[in-house]
Amino acid sequence: MRSIPSHHRGQRLLADLNPQIETWKAIAVLLADRGPRPRLDDALDHLRSRSAERDASTEAGDVIAYQGARSALV
Repeated sequence: MRSIPSHHRGQRLLADLNPQIETWKAIAVLLADRGPRPRLDDALDHLRSRSAERDASTEAGDVIAYQGARSALV
C-alpha cells in the first residue's frame, strides 16, 4: 500500500467543509510536524473550541501537548 505524504493528508483534511474534533486533532498533529505556523494556531483554536463543546478537554490537551513538544523539535 502506498503511503500518502503528510502534506497531502493535511490538505485533504483541511478541505473538509465541516471538520469534527477528530479531524482537527489529525490536522493539528500533521501541522505540528511543520513547526509553529498560523495554520497550526488556527487548528489548535478550532480543536480547543470543539473540545469545549464536547467536554473533551483531556483529548485536546494531549494533542496540544504533543504539538508543543513536536514544534520545539522542528
